[in-house]
Amino acid sequence: KEDQETRGERVEGAIFGGGLLDTGDAASLARQFEYYLHQAGRYYGKDINGNYRIQGWKKTISFSAREIDPEDPEGADNALAIAEKVQANLAPDCLYLAIAQRDGKRHLWHVHIVQNAVHSSTLKAMTGRETNRDFFKEHVEEAAVDMGITLDSGKSHPKRKSQDSKSKKRHEHAKQTEGYSWMDDLQARIAQQ
Repeated sequence: KEDQETRGERVEGAIFGGGLLDTGDAASLARQFEYYLHQAGRYYGKDINGNYRIQGWKKTISFSAREIDPEDPEGADNALAIAEKVQANLAPDCLYLAIAQRDGKRHLWHVHIVQNAVHSSTLKAMTGRETNRDFFKEHVEEAAVDMGITLDSGKSHPKRKSQDSKSKKRHEHAKQTEGYSWMDDLQARIAQQ
């Protein structure tokens, strides 16, 4: 019970989109999701266990303290605005629910998005780039920058790690194949001064 109360207090805001109506009733929201899932199942069938093959997506957008200040009273609104913009660009006619909250340890903002994987206008499943994680990240970063949020690409940022790793690999490869490293040369020149 204590855990449930803590979780409830951490939910700071929610948005509904893609035609999903906020009725304030969880059962009604579930029925709306089920309706589109059932309609899509008529076209795409069920798997051997009787479950619909096309279900939904769960996505999470996390923010560092530099991107959205944990103490900012508008933090939930900013996080949800980014989620809403991403959903409008990637899947404008897919039902979704987005919930903004702060995590339990460092109180950093994040948004949980639950989305039907079926376009409600066509009843066709999301495919290709629509389901690609990197494509989703690009849209999140674009939405954040459009809102004036400076992206955190510090040492713990995944992009920073991959860039550093690629640079080191290229450096080592060039050093082995060509016998010369401009990085080593530059470090030696700096050390001489």
